[in-house]
Amino acid sequence: MTPAFSYQAFPADGALRHVAFSFYAHGQIHYRTDKILPTGFVVVLFSFGGGHRVGGDPEPERNALFLDGWVQGNWTRPLFHTPLAGTHVLGLALPPETLMRLTGRPTLELTNRVAPADDVLPVGLCAVMRGMRNEASDENAHAGLHRYVEGAARHPVAPWIGDLAARIMATKGQVDLAAEYARLPISDRTARDRFKDAIGVTPRHASRIRRLLALLEAVDPSASDQWTSLAHEAGFFDQAHFNHEFRKLTGLSPTQYLESRRRAWQRLWSRV
Repeated sequence: MTPAFSYQAFPADGALRHVAFSFYAHGQIHYRTDKILPTGFVVVLFSFGGGHRVGGDPEPERNALFLDGWVQGNWTRPLFHTPLAGTHVLGLALPPETLMRLTGRPTLELTNRVAPADDVLPVGLCAVMRGMRNEASDENAHAGLHRYVEGAARHPVAPWIGDLAARIMATKGQVDLAAEYARLPISDRTARDRFKDAIGVTPRHASRIRRLLALLEAVDPSASDQWTSLAHEAGFFDQAHFNHEFRKLTGLSPTQYLESRRRAWQRLWSRV
């Protein structure tokens, strides 16, 4: 019998810059397909159980089937994940520029794409993650994985790129990009292009995603009539613009999203 779904996250050491966190998920999700909103991370997963269909189509049969490991690039729209059996996966969430540090190739190549891990990642990293099959819930094993990535991320990426990405995150997407560009000894266009290569999206696009994700983090499923105040706090002063951005990121209108959150919230509390 497949166990109830469980998820463990393993935060990275604060001294490490190239790993956000890793995680272990095991069991049966209570719905057929998992809809994942953009997170701003590149995610590596290895399955120790059945196959998984992953891609941008809400119909699972139209998405690629992965039986082992895969890499999810920096997504700008919802990603759909359907386990064909119970979930048993080891995952690694990376700042997007880490992928470029690991491979020497632009992270942009994987934006809105999912690819087999062996086609993207260094052989050694794939071997380390596969080797964690029997210790995927062990904290020390995860610490070792984090250290391995830190040591393997050797390809050069300009330090200002990671610094700007971190400021976008810290300011919840409300960063003065003109002021940021003015600090750099390169043109605005060159800065945008180099950032996009390493992160997978432009600074403005990264800011838009982070701003709306911060808004979603503040949503209270039990409250109503909260969109106006939340949108204003997030820097949206035009309702039509807010609705457009919201639908692009989530695939739903604000009303539809709130209703889906309420249903999930009610299911959660019915189990407590």
